[in-house]
Amino acid sequence: MNEPRNLALEGLRGVACLNVVLGHFLFSFFPYLAHDVRPYPGAEAKYWFEEVLRYPPFTFLYLADSAVSVFFVLSGYVLTRRFYQAGNPDVFEAAAAKRYIRLALPAAVSVMFAWTLLALAAYGNSLAPELGTAGWVMVFYNEPVSFGAALFRGAVAAPLFGQSELNGPLWSIQIELVGSILLFGCYALFGARNKLMLILWFSYFACMLSGRAPVMLNYLALLLGSLIHLVEKKLRASPWLAQFCLVLGVVGITLSHARPFAKIYKIPLPDLSPFGPNFDLDHLLWWHTIGSVFLVAGVIGSVGATRLFKHRLATYLGRVSFSVYLLHFPLIMSVSFRTAQFGQSLGMSYWAYAAISLASLFAVLFPLADVFYRFVDLPSMRLGDWLSNYIQGPRDAAASPQIAADRGVTRLMATKPLVAGAGERK
Repeated sequence: MNEPRNLALEGLRGVACLNVVLGHFLFSFFPYLAHDVRPYPGAEAKYWFEEVLRYPPFTFLYLADSAVSVFFVLSGYVLTRRFYQAGNPDVFEAAAAKRYIRLALPAAVSVMFAWTLLALAAYGNSLAPELGTAGWVMVFYNEPVSFGAALFRGAVAAPLFGQSELNGPLWSIQIELVGSILLFGCYALFGARNKLMLILWFSYFACMLSGRAPVMLNYLALLLGSLIHLVEKKLRASPWLAQFCLVLGVVGITLSHARPFAKIYKIPLPDLSPFGPNFDLDHLLWWHTIGSVFLVAGVIGSVGATRLFKHRLATYLGRVSFSVYLLHFPLIMSVSFRTAQFGQSLGMSYWAYAAISLASLFAVLFPLADVFYRFVDLPSMRLGDWLSNYIQGPRDAAASPQIAADRGVTRLMATKPLVAGAGERK
């Protein structure tokens, strides 16, 4: 894969991460927009612009759920890229050896950051009734948590069991970790010989891991992302095919429960119960997953999309996206809500103090994310690479000094930045 397309996927990841931030902020301060994602009775718009923003193309900017689906698809593509380049399943051993450190260390630091804000009584989300914001935010940070409990949640409970009480978006880290290990195992066993067996076994375990629920699609997004490699040459050779994928992708990820899409939700989806999910129970996740696969495929094959997403700002966002993803939610609940409280005390209107709350979020989030990237994210990558080298080194040396030397060069090259999913670098 050439450098421009590599940068384009990094840029896509950065834009998707920004969508998650905007989505969580808007769903907090303008809950009417969340009504089209998770409908609830009695939802009413505060302002005219909410009625406008609830339809495409504006939904492309803030539908956080579809952005996370894009992360999963990107992960599947990137995590299997070296296998498709070299055809050697041994690459998955090194990838699996460093996976936990790579994900769990930054997650744990982000949880301790969230715990520190809790200990300092910095959160203002309990003020939701007084401020007029969404009520769902009050379920977070309303009980004290000990230092040890916070550390356990960040290092173990979040990456292994998806517990996200101290940092809501961490539910996706479990899928990234468990799903990627499942992907590595299935590819190591069947990837070089039998793609059908690969798909069947991955799907079976994904079904079990998801409790035979539609959220199985989050795991399948990893698999589908990896299978884009099989059609990558066709995508690059056919501009029309790539453009078609882009259009389908944008349509898929911008769908909501808004009235214009009502006919789409009447299309029956597969019902595999009692042995598998009834996808008819979650149309939105189905279409967002399909749309994410087509979007990533389209960006890979489209020269125009490559040019757009390799913009310097987008690629910078991609570089710090994992840090942004891990930090944004505690900052919304603290910085944004405290700013809103201050604005209300000055007599500002709701939309005015919501606007300065968003500005204050960005003013704090991105400098802090840059620091987090330099001192937490990058060291976690290096530590993961060291652990992988340590585990494989003695075996390589015993097998052949030349093999050990060759793999050492390969791992040195692997420390170069790679595009990844779920807002993070592998």
